[in-house]
Amino acid sequence: MKRHLARKRWVRYLAHLIPMIALLSLLLVSPVQAGGMAISGTFSGQHFQLIRGENLSTPDVYVVVFNNTDSDMQVKLIAETPSGVELILSTTDFVLLSGSQERIEVGVAVSDEAAPGQYTLTLTAEACATGEGIKLGAAAQQQAKLTIFGEAGSVALSAITPEGDPFPATLKLFREAEGQSLPCGHSETGRLEARLVPGDYLAQAYYQASKVAEESFTLAANENKDITLVARTVSLEGFSLVPNYHIKTGELAFAKIVYTISNLYQPLKDVAATLKVSLDGQAVDEVELISLPTLDIGKTAGSSNYIPAEGWQDGTYNFTIELHSQGQLYTQSIAQEMAAESAEGASTAEGASSAMNWRLISGSVAGVVIALVAITTRRTWRTWLAR
Repeated sequence: MKRHLARKRWVRYLAHLIPMIALLSLLLVSPVQAGGMAISGTFSGQHFQLIRGENLSTPDVYVVVFNNTDSDMQVKLIAETPSGVELILSTTDFVLLSGSQERIEVGVAVSDEAAPGQYTLTLTAEACATGEGIKLGAAAQQQAKLTIFGEAGSVALSAITPEGDPFPATLKLFREAEGQSLPCGHSETGRLEARLVPGDYLAQAYYQASKVAEESFTLAANENKDITLVARTVSLEGFSLVPNYHIKTGELAFAKIVYTISNLYQPLKDVAATLKVSLDGQAVDEVELISLPTLDIGKTAGSSNYIPAEGWQDGTYNFTIELHSQGQLYTQSIAQEMAAESAEGASTAEGASSAMNWRLISGSVAGVVIALVAITTRRTWRTWLAR
């Protein structure tokens, strides 16, 4: 009887469960077909701060449209902006193949007639996927903020080599606001001129995707500012030091110095790398690591074992590598520190450690002996009592 009732309850349970599973499967499949388009990128969350008559176009601001469906899509981008403002798009109407994506750069143009104020910019991607006997619509959008100012200053950026020659850097300009670095300028020629709203800015210079210079500045209303970025295309990378000790005594033997000189731009003449050493803030040594008639483009690695002429002393050693070209300082490394102690101090510490170790060993041996005596005595008494 109980088995029969249990079987009936199980049948009723399945009768309710099967329709729910069928409904759930429909809910899971439908969005994949109808909402298989997505949009992402850096346009969302931007806060453009421009003045009337200013245009902003940079590859750092873009959207990416994805087609995650099994059908090709005809995509159209629709911009919603206030009067006098236009979104500059690299394309507005295109076919997006199944499983593919498209990146579209987004710029902002503010006319002289635009009214100062705060606005919202909206960019919507509408798509129609066509297949055999079926059409599916989808849409996705991103929004950004725009503030139009009436007052402005101007800045002229330029990049040069340490010798003072023009340098073909990629220049990027950012406005520092709301805890973010917001793109507001871009140039591939090594020069950039822009009218900007008052505020704090960061200028950066890049060469072959490596940052070679940067400078922060503040611009006031009606101020004209010239910023020159000196490109450091030669740098000291991977500078490190490793202390090495004597195996028997534990005393510091030498410091292993490892470094790499990276040259991005052009050969450099009469190059010398010098290791400068200080102890507790006082200069104590200067050693030439490498000397080259020409430093070629690429990476030059080197290493050296350093031992002070007067031997290691108690204190903190500071190591820095300076790179000179034709007698002029070109660049230098980040300082590295290492604590050391004299041979006498190391011997004293080793002696104290050895004495402590012998005391510990002696105590351990004594404990073992006492334990063995106790066990032997207990066994002897048990044998005597058994008799």
